Amino acid sequence: MSFKSKKGFVPALTQDTFFWIGLKLEGTCDSFSGQKYWLDGSALDFENWTQIYAFSCDWKGAFIIRSSDDFEAGRWMGRVDTYEFPFMCQTKNILYCPEHVN
Repeated sequence: MSFKSKKGFVPALTQDTFFWIGLKLEGTCDSFSGQKYWLDGSALDFENWTQIYAFSCDWKGAFIIRSSDDFEAGRWMGRVDTYEFPFMCQTKNILYCPEHVN
């Protein structure tokens, strides 16, 4: 399933305002001509930038997603990679084993 089909999951999951999504930019300082990729090496098959998105070279290609603004919820923007935000990661199915929970 693509990132696009899961974009509604993010705003419903967390109350944090922003979090890192593991998207990086290499090459030029321009989001339109630079090479974008996920940190796990998978291809970027969808983009969902905020309408107010403006790229800055200071961001060093580190991107976050908004989760708290109704209008911009689930949309991407850049931030300097020294900001402290929680991370959101996608994994394969997780098996829940109630007998191992304390």
